[in-house]
Amino acid sequence: MTEIHNSKNVVTARIDAEGNVIVGDGNNLTVINLKEAAQYKALEAEISKLNERFKKTQALMEKYPEDGSFREDLFEIGETRSQKESDLETLKSEVIKLAEDFQRIPINTERLRLAKHHFENGEFAEARAVLDVEEMSRELE
Repeated sequence: MTEIHNSKNVVTARIDAEGNVIVGDGNNLTVINLKEAAQYKALEAEISKLNERFKKTQALMEKYPEDGSFREDLFEIGETRSQKESDLETLKSEVIKLAEDFQRIPINTERLRLAKHHFENGEFAEARAVLDVEEMSRELE
């Protein structure tokens, strides 16, 4: 796939290794640190706890191979961990979409300024809710 650079009609965003969401061109750049957001931290903590539970349960399963309950526990922990990892990927996609939305639209109302403030503070659900209300208001007009 060809990467697009320096186009005013196309906004590209990325997340770097430090968790910074970077969107925009050299003139209008938005950068926030996703890893500092409460929602991201909560998902990461849950995944970390599930990884620890998985390791402990796996060790117990190896120690007591005749006990089938450990195998069931491993399956359940793995399923939950996969869902949390999927939730984390969804969050990343939603944050990139929000960042791209803020690059495309002019921040010319108090509601949009509030949405951007929420976004910059890592309050992604709140930012999306404000943007959705703004969009509905535009459609009504």
